[in-house]
Amino acid sequence: MSDATGCAGARPTTDPCSRCDLLLGLDDVSVESVERGAVVMRVTVSAAWQLMGCPDCGVVAVSRGRRVRVLRDVPHGDVRVQLVWRQRRWCCLEARCSRGTFAEQVPALAAPRAVLTRRAVTWAVGQLCREHATIAGLARRLGGRVGDAVAGGQARAATTCGRPVPVRGRHVVGGR
Repeated sequence: MSDATGCAGARPTTDPCSRCDLLLGLDDVSVESVERGAVVMRVTVSAAWQLMGCPDCGVVAVSRGRRVRVLRDVPHGDVRVQLVWRQRRWCCLEARCSRGTFAEQVPALAAPRAVLTRRAVTWAVGQLCREHATIAGLARRLGGRVGDAVAGGQARAATTCGRPVPVRGRHVVGGR
């Protein structure tokens, strides 16, 4: 008899679990694994494979493997969440193209070179506006430095909230 509450009898698999994906709530990536500790939960994700063309010349690119990119996401209760994104690397083989290699991008997940997910930035802005949280407090909750939180949402928060957002005794009014 099958167990309707378990993911394939809890057998190890690399196939995505649609229930895990639904729980994570990010449409463009699939959950590969979850490791939960007392302080940090690490959720390993990857995007579905698709034919990739060079952003510069359009020639079909060749896979060069993956790299791991760790992003900080919205906390789960008192536990910090790290999304471990297995990001694909691609190579353009067109001799006349200067691009060389490039990385897979999932705009709904994170901006290029960002350390926070877009969802974490949106959550942080909401905390600043509705809960009057501080940048330093949000940085602690997200497990990062104050600079990361400031870069991720301070200007947006000031514009969205319609009021100054305090940072170390200063107020930021308006966006960039």
